[in-house]
Amino acid sequence: MSKILICFFFVLNLIFGDETNAQKLVAFFKDQIKSSYDDGNIAIILPINTWHNRFTYDDEHIQRYNEKPYGAGIAKWISEENELYGIYGIVFSDSNWHTQTMLGYIHLYHLNNNAVKFGLGYTVGLTQRHEYYYIPLPLPLPAMGINFKNFSLQAAYVPGGKNDGNVSLNDRVDIAKKNDANIFVSVHLNSIGDIPMNIHKNRGTSVYYFNPNLYQVWLFIFLIFIYLRTIVSMN
Repeated sequence: MSKILICFFFVLNLIFGDETNAQKLVAFFKDQIKSSYDDGNIAIILPINTWHNRFTYDDEHIQRYNEKPYGAGIAKWISEENELYGIYGIVFSDSNWHTQTMLGYIHLYHLNNNAVKFGLGYTVGLTQRHEYYYIPLPLPLPAMGINFKNFSLQAAYVPGGKNDGNVSLNDRVDIAKKNDANIFVSVHLNSIGDIPMNIHKNRGTSVYYFNPNLYQVWLFIFLIFIYLRTIVSMN
């Protein structure tokens, strides 16, 4: 537990300290990644389960999401008496049945010195997801693990609020119908370009609607269009 507290205060010192702390952190990761690559043992990663928190997702979302993250990965890590750390790359099926990849670094601090070691720590890396056009995004997460000789069972937690997740266009229509909405309008501010060369090349708006009374819809869309044009002209 003392090591976890040390890490906590280290992060606070990094945030509120001077610039030399950031340089030390960069040097730390650079040294750990190089050490893992040069001296780490090769390991095969098999994703087993994606668990959606039953306290933050209702039954409707749980039934819709994928919890079998079929995929595989490879890692090079170093297991010592007091810690386990290394680099990894993995590809798997995400919660919405799309392919997701992640390249990262993981560091676990062992909480005991027995043959079966329990560890707490973190993982940081870049993830690529379907809804973001597979543009690499940074993803720091808390992590934990159970280690025994050459076997390690690890988990990371992605925090979120009530039923947070990716909502498709069809799901948005279903939500509107479920709540007896009189009109449904989904306004999108788009930025579509020559990915990854220039993701801001084409800009504009798109509107999706669902309502049998089309004249109400088109009137509402027209008002939105006038409002957006007014905002753009002001800028």
